[in-house]
Amino acid sequence: MSVLSRMTSLLRNAFGKRQNDEELDAEVRSYYESLAEEKMRQGLSPQEARRAARLESGGIEQLKEEVRDVRAGVWLDSLLQDLRYGARMLRKNPAFTVIAVLTLALGIGANTAMFTLADATLLRPLPYQAATQLVWITEQSSTGDSTGVSWPNFGDWKRMNTAFSEMAGYRGARLAFSSDGEPSIVSARYVTANYFNVLGVRAILGRTFVPEENVVGGPEVAILSYEFWQRQFGGSPQIVGRTIRLEGHPFTILGVTPKGFGAITQTAVWAPFEQNVPKLYLDSRQYAWLLYIVARRKPGVSLVAARADMDRVGQLLAKQYPAVDGFSRPLLQDLRRNMLGDNRAILVLLMTAVVLLLAITCANVAGLLLVRTVSRQRELALRRALGASKHRILQKILTEGLLLALAGGILGVFSAWALVRFATISLPKTLPLVAPLSVNIRALLFTLFATILSSFAFGIAPALLGTRANPQSVLQSSSYRVRGGYHRVHAALIICEIGLAMGVLVGAGLLTRTMAVLLRTNVGFDSGRLLTATVTLPQTDYPKGARSAQFMEQSLEGLQRLPGVESAAAVFPIPFTQQVYQVWLAVEGRVPRPDFEQTTYVSVVSSNYLATMKIPILRGRGFVKADGAFNSHSLLIDRGLAELYWPGQDPIGKSVKLGTQDFSNAEEEPWKIIGVVGPVHGSGLDAEPELRIYTLMEQMPSTSFSFVVRAKTNPLGFAREVQNEIHNVDSNVPVFNVGTMDGSIYASQAPRRLAMLVLISFSLAALCLAMMGLYGLMSFIVGQRTSEIGIRMALGANPRDVLKMTLRYGAALGLAGVLSGFAAALALARLMRTLLYGMHTFDALTFAASTAVIAIVVLAACYFPARRAMRVDPMVALRYE
Repeated sequence: MSVLSRMTSLLRNAFGKRQNDEELDAEVRSYYESLAEEKMRQGLSPQEARRAARLESGGIEQLKEEVRDVRAGVWLDSLLQDLRYGARMLRKNPAFTVIAVLTLALGIGANTAMFTLADATLLRPLPYQAATQLVWITEQSSTGDSTGVSWPNFGDWKRMNTAFSEMAGYRGARLAFSSDGEPSIVSARYVTANYFNVLGVRAILGRTFVPEENVVGGPEVAILSYEFWQRQFGGSPQIVGRTIRLEGHPFTILGVTPKGFGAITQTAVWAPFEQNVPKLYLDSRQYAWLLYIVARRKPGVSLVAARADMDRVGQLLAKQYPAVDGFSRPLLQDLRRNMLGDNRAILVLLMTAVVLLLAITCANVAGLLLVRTVSRQRELALRRALGASKHRILQKILTEGLLLALAGGILGVFSAWALVRFATISLPKTLPLVAPLSVNIRALLFTLFATILSSFAFGIAPALLGTRANPQSVLQSSSYRVRGGYHRVHAALIICEIGLAMGVLVGAGLLTRTMAVLLRTNVGFDSGRLLTATVTLPQTDYPKGARSAQFMEQSLEGLQRLPGVESAAAVFPIPFTQQVYQVWLAVEGRVPRPDFEQTTYVSVVSSNYLATMKIPILRGRGFVKADGAFNSHSLLIDRGLAELYWPGQDPIGKSVKLGTQDFSNAEEEPWKIIGVVGPVHGSGLDAEPELRIYTLMEQMPSTSFSFVVRAKTNPLGFAREVQNEIHNVDSNVPVFNVGTMDGSIYASQAPRRLAMLVLISFSLAALCLAMMGLYGLMSFIVGQRTSEIGIRMALGANPRDVLKMTLRYGAALGLAGVLSGFAAALALARLMRTLLYGMHTFDALTFAASTAVIAIVVLAACYFPARRAMRVDPMVALRYE
């Protein structure tokens, strides 16, 4: 039969079933009558002829079934029948249906939400041309720190490498943006002219930079991101050629980038690099923090080959400039991996957790279906006895599972939508999203795939077991009982649930203990009742920071006068932000080792900063007014620096130089140490306090710094007053990042906190599912053993013995689940080891606590069925048999 004929027959059988059945009935009856007439012509009576015809043809209905079984599309007809029958059966058992659907909705919804997140961060390609060829390059110091790249080194890299077709540089910045309302801060990047060409991005309006615009003294031009253009200018097509003010300077807008290009790096404005940094930085090789590099590999050059080539370049530069490049080497990373940073570990952890949750969900629903299949053994056996094949029984049970999965999938889409909405609020702002978080068509297709896969996963075991029973033994028994195979399969599912729940619970416990350890860390100052506010002074009004100290003093005087303010100070950079200030350090009388780079972090502060932050002075004295005089060159060091360079000595009165490692360098002025202070965590809680020096703002003027206000009561109540007081000094200065220091410390742990909350949520869900599954199994076993329990009690068994027997079986399952969960827990702990701090992957207390929680859950799940078993009336149980 041709394909067209089969398709025609399929459509006719599918949509003309009534007419086909009528025609088939007429045809079969006509054949039956003709066969009976032939028998009558052979001499048989009409009754005997019809009986002989029935015997020869096999019966009218059987003959019709044989014809239907060879029709095209019979599988579709049987599938529709099974779907209708499955829907009726699920409607007749609403409790079972609701529990199964809600369980599946939880698992499928969580996986859909996780796929949406993974799709927006890991799966979709970056919005750049041939994004897999792009790499991110910086310099790594001998201490392992990422230092950035100096401008002269960047030029040498472009000239000396053989692995890249093109290199571009960029430097992040926060620029004061003036609009009709209050001044604000925008996230910006200073980039080289070829930056957009290297990434393969074209402007959707106007154009990108040309080389003539990226030179010292060139025109002040800028490019806007699509999001900033829409938000600030309403998407006006006349934006090209207009002027905006950044840092007090007029910038002409050249173009607008495509949608999503700025969002992925949280960048609003791009400006030319060379004309927006001091010329000193362009000429000096020592300013290695200046920029980062994006490069495009040549076709056929692997990442490994590119690393080898840049290692060669780094070694050549180290020989040529040993005083500078001898302490660092180029560091290459895949661009996407670099953009994800620490968030990659979180995403992998979350994906692992939701996969485990889906596995627990499937195991739980499989257990429910197994109980349901066993209760239907008599019905299934009767169908087998009446001629139904094993394949037909298997299809019927799998179809019912598919209906459950489809209902759970539909409800799971709504739960995924709610989880995605929650994720947009809770995820770290630094997470690079290639596409907006939304339940799109890709997510819906994934949901469909997960639904079909899960229906097969939890339906295949009950379906196979449902076809193995012997129909004769089932129908001959007055009350068929489940054999050991069913118990073993169901018990294995419960053990898997408990084991997976144990793994997720241990992960949540490890992160909870990590957070507890971190939040108890002594940060080196009193963070309570501290309000912080950051300012960036426009360079046109405060050139090179000449008037920044005056602005700082006037603002501090006003803040000190506010009622409820205990003290106020200023600092750059403020602790627990991404800003750092790190310089080379030369120590009098010390020659640095060739393999060691002498560096220190710098905090530029007002004179009362230590008192406001309550940082203890361990030796010497703090700053006084005289230290702010021109060329005073007084500084404080922390205890770590003192112990490193002056072990067992008094560093007071010693001299150091900044910006060089050679104390004999006559270009740098010496600084005198006047005091030693306690160590302070500046960037995070999970690292040792950085080696740090403190100098006054008058000695190192800065156009960007933060005010720290210690309040007598709730500091957030002074937020508006603090901003107003700063604007009273200069209304053109933007004030941003207003919040508490405790909030900044708490926010620094956002990735761990998010992972902890998600794992806690998943562990609770997993425990609930495991408890439901174990409760269902124990209830099922008690029901199946009702007559046995009745006989035991009739022969004198104590109810407590029945209780022990039931609890013993549940305890054995719980113990097996815990033992299997140890392996899952250890694997998950190794996966999340980068998120742990002060905690071993095999933490005895966490494993013990998780085991105790599992034991309580198992006990609770077993107790109520066991109590019901204790109350079995022997006479009722025996009559039941």
